[in-house]
Amino acid sequence: DVENGAFYAVIGARGGDDDANGTSWRRLELASFHAATGARASSQALYDEAQAIEMHVVSGSSDVVVGLAHAIERGGVVGAFASGECVAADGDENAQLMPCECVGDVPDGVLAFEMSPDGEVCAALTSTGAVVVMTKDLYPLGERAPDAARSDGFTRGAISWRGDGEFFACCATDASGDTTLRVMRREDVSVESVGERGSTLSASASVSALSSGGALGVVPLAWQPRGALIATAARVDGEKSDRVVFYERNGLRRGEFAL
Repeated sequence: DVENGAFYAVIGARGGDDDANGTSWRRLELASFHAATGARASSQALYDEAQAIEMHVVSGSSDVVVGLAHAIERGGVVGAFASGECVAADGDENAQLMPCECVGDVPDGVLAFEMSPDGEVCAALTSTGAVVVMTKDLYPLGERAPDAARSDGFTRGAISWRGDGEFFACCATDASGDTTLRVMRREDVSVESVGERGSTLSASASVSALSSGGALGVVPLAWQPRGALIATAARVDGEKSDRVVFYERNGLRRGEFAL
């Protein structure tokens, strides 16, 4: 939130009453911070095992946030969890958050979630590989199913918007580790192109080899600010170094280099 000099995060405390290994959440909360000092401005509960179930904004003690975005008109934040639950909280000019609410649900679960640069729409990637475009208030506008269904579904993914918000890139990795890059149109959620397959995007050396962090993993993906190239990452069998791979909007590979 550049205008109000704030940033947002989901903070969790692990180790519930029935969790000997400390792998589930005891409490989850959405917090706002002052960017200049890093001091916490406010927080609102999302899940607390000490509260009654009807007080929970998200239902699962093992849920994972997959995306948060500043909602310009709300002055607050919207986000999505792996369970598919979508949450929102209004805020004010002092970065004070109002109580959170669950405003939608994606039945298949969400792997990735990103707001467009203009803050008008957002895109979500589901565990079936479908792409859903929603309004800034998280009402569905359109959906695109994957070109080929996977019996085991998809395990991780990423979304990155072009600077003008007209297109976005989407990576989805299936259970076998095979990763597909698609470029999508915002207007009708159509597929503009599919990433050209090459040695560094084969099943034996997929983008997913670089996934890191979280229960679902994170696929590296970024659209160059001026919009010419899409960058992702891969690993080739037998190489010790990871690689950065570039694609054009038409799906053709433009080059790569080893780190």
